[in-house]
Amino acid sequence: MAEYPRTTLFILEKEDWVNAKSLAEKLGYDSVSEYIFDLLRADREHKISYHSLFLELEKYYELEHYTLGLVADRAGFPERILINLMQKFELPFPEKKEIENTRMIHKLLLQYRLVPREVDNILRLKNESLRRPVLSDADILSAVLPNISERTTEVLTLT
Repeated sequence: MAEYPRTTLFILEKEDWVNAKSLAEKLGYDSVSEYIFDLLRADREHKISYHSLFLELEKYYELEHYTLGLVADRAGFPERILINLMQKFELPFPEKKEIENTRMIHKLLLQYRLVPREVDNILRLKNESLRRPVLSDADILSAVLPNISERTTEVLTLT
């Protein structure tokens, strides 16, 4: 790691620190400081809002129950701005969700150093399989869709 001037950061929320440390490792940063300063740079360049947008758009392209209205609400954008941003990044508004659209959003996620849902799913499944020798269908579904309301809505939409 390169030599940087040192400072002391106070840990205000232990859980946030643990999450930041975990994400920094997953994303290949040498330290949490690099991750934090990368986030600060993204915020300064007005890219930070894209992070939540891309994460929500990934759900839109992958989950049947996700609508553009839901993406706009959760990303914190009015729908017309959401549509303008999708046009800016040349993202389609599919009637039917297709694998090509998922590939496009994954490319954007990686470009902005964000972890696609599939990577998180694999890590959660690995942790679950280490805790229990045999996973039930419900355990697997809970690991892949940890949010109970999203899980319920997606299952009901598909069935």
